[in-house]
Amino acid sequence: MDIKQLLAGLNILLVDDEALGIDSVLTRVGARVVTCSSIEQAQMELGAHAFQVALIDQNLGMSRGIQLALWLYEHRPDVVRISLSGRNADDIRRTLPPDKPDLYAAYLVKSIGPLQIGREIARIMAERRAADASDSPA
Repeated sequence: MDIKQLLAGLNILLVDDEALGIDSVLTRVGARVVTCSSIEQAQMELGAHAFQVALIDQNLGMSRGIQLALWLYEHRPDVVRISLSGRNADDIRRTLPPDKPDLYAAYLVKSIGPLQIGREIARIMAERRAADASDSPA
């Protein structure tokens, strides 16, 4: 499957105070994207809409994206959480609580660009769908 087939109709919450064109690229390939610049705004959107993916920037002004990821882990475990940062994945992993190594499905660095971010989301969702299909009774 190509990126358009994998992302078509997917509801993505993009939480980033500097979206850098990510939302427009994801929308062009068929995803429905809601962009928020704060944790509070994201929680309001999560209460009002169903999302399959939350793409969370780790530096949201005075807040940290990990706060939202932890909230999602507890309140909306069905939402796939993806870390988005200017830092590398190892830096982010060091900030994780030891009992939640699976807090994020992936760690993406903003410098890879919007199209590659879309490809990574598509890859993650394809893996999830394949895992769900193998778990279903035949």
